[in-house]
Amino acid sequence: VSNLLVRHPDAVELLFRDPARAAAAEVSDLLRDLREQLAACSTSARRFDALRRFHHFEEMQIGLRDLLHDPGPLEVSAALTRLAEACVAAALELAARDVAARHGPPGRDTGLAVMAAGKLGSGEMTYGSDLDLLLVYGEEGESRGPEPLSHPRYFARLGERLCAVLSTLTSEGRAYRVDLRLRPQGEAGPLAVSLEAYRRYLERDVQPWERQALTRSRWIAGHEPTGRAWQALVERALYGGPPPPDLARGVAEMRFRVEREKAPGRASELSFKTGAGGLVDVEFLVQYLKLAHGHAAPALRTPRTLPVLETAAGLGLLAEADASALRRAYLFLRRLEGRARIVEDRPVTSLSSDPRANRALALRMGYADRPGETAGERLLADYRRHCRLTREIFLRVLGVEENH
Repeated sequence: VSNLLVRHPDAVELLFRDPARAAAAEVSDLLRDLREQLAACSTSARRFDALRRFHHFEEMQIGLRDLLHDPGPLEVSAALTRLAEACVAAALELAARDVAARHGPPGRDTGLAVMAAGKLGSGEMTYGSDLDLLLVYGEEGESRGPEPLSHPRYFARLGERLCAVLSTLTSEGRAYRVDLRLRPQGEAGPLAVSLEAYRRYLERDVQPWERQALTRSRWIAGHEPTGRAWQALVERALYGGPPPPDLARGVAEMRFRVEREKAPGRASELSFKTGAGGLVDVEFLVQYLKLAHGHAAPALRTPRTLPVLETAAGLGLLAEADASALRRAYLFLRRLEGRARIVEDRPVTSLSSDPRANRALALRMGYADRPGETAGERLLADYRRHCRLTREIFLRVLGVEENH
């Protein structure tokens, strides 16, 4: 916030606005305001900067409400998600205009649909989150312009331009980092994939970990008919029949692999994202519940995390006590993640084993010193309690043993 005010002293007026406005703004409201600001720009460079300023100013107001009123991690993540959706939609409009100026509009009744995965897909964005995106178009064909391109090349170029609009570093920084690696064949595959190619991929080549990731995906911008058709393909692939008999073992093995690679050894105890009992435990457990029971219980087919826990408990697939414990742990860890980012102004995913090193974070989390117990010690104690219980539930529900 302070760095932003140094660059833009006029932004100080934002400090006197009601921060609840930004927190409650709908995607349509944000997109309308952003379009107005972009329309006032005469060059692409100015539009890039305007997009970044809009993102930074809106995020600043969300952060101010977070700091001053502590609305909770769900409200903060929902506001950050809506902001990201508006920025993606506006960036796609800019990119489409730039590409069409040279190559014309796409042929036939088709267009590029932008799907979100990861935290954007599940509506759980945090400060500094990357955008995990998938790009899909409908029909094959050729654009109609002075320099026509086949649709694979056309939409790949549009995808490249979209990434540039969002992530190019300018004097105003960048809006978001974009990650497109979830697409078929990963970095070796085309940036944009046709519906037909995606259908074949889902039927023949999709990997178990990709199926998990796709449980958090949804359409957010671009050509809606293509986006809805893609969602139908994914839903049929994920929930069209009973799960494989080795689903629980496969999910557990992938979870333990992430832990070994991202938080090996003693680091696992203090990594609140990928360590034992951390956020990934809850996310993988929820993904398992969706894949295991979503074919028979459509209410589980939501990209969001906490509603799945509530629905699973209501259906008797998860004990009420376990669902409540997981909810408390998830909210605690998400709040910890957001507060760590505020304290350090960089991505932080682990605590220190020294309570004194966690003091600033503990105070920002609302802890205070007590006789015989410092704020940092209290934070560590609660963190370890949540993670221990989360790991116990994860192992019990999946019916697996700890894997070191």
